Amino acid sequence: MVAIDIPREKVFRELFVPSPFSDMTTNKSRCMTANLSDPDDVARYPIFQQLADEGIIGYAAFSRVFGTRQTVLSGLNEDYRGASISFCTGRFSGFSQSDLDGLNRLITPLCLCARIANDQFLTAELLETYLGRISGKQVLHGHSARGDGKSIECTLFYSDMRNSLGLSQSLEIGAYLATMNQYFTVRRARCWAMVVRR
Repeated sequence: MVAIDIPREKVFRELFVPSPFSDMTTNKSRCMTANLSDPDDVARYPIFQQLADEGIIGYAAFSRVFGTRQTVLSGLNEDYRGASISFCTGRFSGFSQSDLDGLNRLITPLCLCARIANDQFLTAELLETYLGRISGKQVLHGHSARGDGKSIECTLFYSDMRNSLGLSQSLEIGAYLATMNQYFTVRRARCWAMVVRR
């Protein structure tokens, strides 16, 4: 299995592009199959054309929802909190019914593993964002308690962008946040370069 980090903006954008996963996420279906040698099936989604061009014949996707009802994103199914998994084959006959039955039996445990891995990733990212890489890992692994302390080597970095308030009032929120993110990315890289040179 290969894990690939995908930027959050791309994930949100892709959720609203016609695709098997977007339809499963909006609760239109919990299972989807396609024969990509059939032009009618290929025409259903843009991703099907890409897969057919790569020689894929059979496509199967499954989705599972866990947890209580909640609103995750506007436009998405209210109780969506789960995972979706797809399988492809280049076998001339595609997936048999026996293949699909076997895959369907694997989906719940696979989706649970994906959900747990996702929750662990989000927890680690949250702790690293608000506590820093070292402290975040210590908290995550239970090595921190109230009153604990430790001496570490560190560099404190303080930076401010001229006219930040003015920009916040004149730019759209998306453009302002993109500007701030770019600014701090560049400043952090320059600060790191200075620390390494010492």
